[in-house]
Amino acid sequence: MITLLENAFIVSIIGMAKNVGKTTTLNFLLKKLYGKKKIGLTSIGRDGELLDVVTFLPKPRIYIECGTIVATTTLCLQQSDFTKQVLESTGITTPLGEVVVVKALSDGYVDLAGPSIIKDMKKIITILKRYEVDFILIDGALSRKGFASSEICDHTILCTGFSYSNQINHILQDTLHVVSLFQLKIIDDHLNDRFKHLIKTSNISLIYKNGKDKQLPFKTILNKGKLLIHELTKDVRYLIISGALTDEFLNLLLKNRKLSSPLTIVVKHPMKCIYQSSLNEVLLKTNIDIKVLSQTKLLCVTINPMSREGLMYDEEAFIKALKQKIDVPIFNVMRDNCE
Repeated sequence: MITLLENAFIVSIIGMAKNVGKTTTLNFLLKKLYGKKKIGLTSIGRDGELLDVVTFLPKPRIYIECGTIVATTTLCLQQSDFTKQVLESTGITTPLGEVVVVKALSDGYVDLAGPSIIKDMKKIITILKRYEVDFILIDGALSRKGFASSEICDHTILCTGFSYSNQINHILQDTLHVVSLFQLKIIDDHLNDRFKHLIKTSNISLIYKNGKDKQLPFKTILNKGKLLIHELTKDVRYLIISGALTDEFLNLLLKNRKLSSPLTIVVKHPMKCIYQSSLNEVLLKTNIDIKVLSQTKLLCVTINPMSREGLMYDEEAFIKALKQKIDVPIFNVMRDNCE
């Protein structure tokens, strides 16, 4: 598994749900990288605490090595037991205090918390880079898959397992859906610059078959579906959306779009697609295509065969079912042979 990180610099770890093994995956990576890389570490939301703040179940703690550069909050530092040197304050405030950057002067456990918006995470990454780290790890949080975008990181790891559901088909369907989003095609190179310009200057834009474009006055597609679909005449070739692509809009579009008129929907990055997996097969039967302006490489999928109630499920059957559908490496980091 570690060989997959050779060309990576900023890696986020995201999960399908709580307790699917994100912290365990993070600890595995930290253990394998210590002594080899100078690591920068931060989090989206909070992690590393003794008990899950939502489920109150015990959680694995995050263990760091002397020399690690950590961005976490002032309150979390009080709950951490490593010796630290404060390098700088960031000015980014959270419910758990200001995010500060420290250097670990000893090994120990860290309580991690970080910013919850992309703009602030970009600032944290810029600061970590100043301290000449070789590798940056971002511990993700529930429902924060947007932090796996190329705006933040160059690679990501997806964690899944039976804490998401005790129905293997349900886990498979939704995990495969997230994997498929990371495999969405990037818009053609000759169009990319133009589309990036449009998405910066307007929340929603259209490009017609004759090459002309139109910027719409809508701030979002939320509750604007009918008005937007009215604009989607047979001459529209591309619909460019800066925000999220939702179930509500796609269902409305599928009901009102004629199959004879092809349409490509373009979003910033895969994690802007928040529609349910059930729509994938429907979209495949239509002439509606979805593409992205930028892509983050999915390094691998890690699995946790244990449910949040402590029940162990059939790991081999789960991995076999995943491998039949995806060509991304799959690991259980608790296995001895996971290297």
